[in-house]
Amino acid sequence: MDAFAKMDIFFFVTTLATVVLAVFVGVLLFYVIRAVRDVSRITHVVRDESERFAKGTKGARREWHHKFEHTAEWLVGLVQSFGAKKSRSREKK
Repeated sequence: MDAFAKMDIFFFVTTLATVVLAVFVGVLLFYVIRAVRDVSRITHVVRDESERFAKGTKGARREWHHKFEHTAEWLVGLVQSFGAKKSRSREKK
């Protein structure tokens, strides 16, 4: 074989390998972009749901705090009422 025939075969094989590699990279990029889009959508959903959860827990915390304050006021009033009776009985003696 002469040198030109060998060069033609080499360039044909190299071109074919480059095309196959480019197709493979293109398919790989397609799946990577699809996966990144899915991750982006999931991230947005998680962000929105976490904001909703935070708002819900804020409301629940406010409600529990209000109930705790009411219970604490009642308990302080109860303790003071017992304390007031004892102090009055001491004053009478």
